[in-house]
Amino acid sequence: MNEAILIKQFELGTLKNFIHLICNKETKDLVVIDPAWDIDTIRDWVEENNYRIKAILLTHGHADHIEGYKKLLETHDVPVYISKVEADFYNIEGKNIVTVEADYQYDLGGIPIDFIPTPGHTPGGQCFLAGGHLIAGDTLFIDGCGRCDMVGGDPVKMFNSIHNRLMKLPDSTMIYPGHYYHEKRCDTLANQKKTNPYMLADKLEDFVARRMPSLA
Repeated sequence: MNEAILIKQFELGTLKNFIHLICNKETKDLVVIDPAWDIDTIRDWVEENNYRIKAILLTHGHADHIEGYKKLLETHDVPVYISKVEADFYNIEGKNIVTVEADYQYDLGGIPIDFIPTPGHTPGGQCFLAGGHLIAGDTLFIDGCGRCDMVGGDPVKMFNSIHNRLMKLPDSTMIYPGHYYHEKRCDTLANQKKTNPYMLADKLEDFVARRMPSLA
C-alpha cells in the first residue's frame, strides 16, 4: 500500500451510499468519487483538513451516484471524469465533463489512479484503483455485486468484469464498495474470493443463474 494515500469513506444518503475521497497526504490534493448526497459534508471535511479538490470521478451514471456533482461544481470548478460509453448512454454532458476511454490513468500529484472498465451493472461502469485500494462503485459489494436487471445491465459482462478483471488484481487489494450493504465497510480481495458468492460462482452459467434467477 502507498503510505501517501488516504481513503476517506462517507456513508451518506437514504440508499446507504458510500462517497469516497482518494487523498494524497503529501500534496494535500484529492479526488471525490460519486458525490451524490450531502455535498456540504464533503466540503466541510475537505476544508477542515486543508485539502484541495482536484477532480470528480464517476463510477457510473445512476442518479444515486452522480446527483450532487453539479452542486459541488458550484464551489469547485474541477473536471468530472466519466467513461465515454457511460456518458453517451446516459447523455451526461457539460463544460466540466471529461469522457475517457478504457484503462485511462489519472495522476493525483504522483499517485496514479487507474480507471478499470467494469461493465455489467451499467454499460460503461468503471472502478478506480490507487495504490492497492479499489473503489468499486456498484460493480462489487462486500459479499455481493451490482444488479444486472436494469436498463443497460448485462450479467455476462458483469461476470467478465469480476472474474477477468477484478479477481486478477493482487489478493491484498482493498475493496471499497459503493453501498453500505454489509457489516464490513471494506475488505481484501483475498477474503472476498472466499466469501463472495459471485466470485465463488466461477462458471458463467452459475453466475448468471445466481445474479438473474428469472433466466435460469
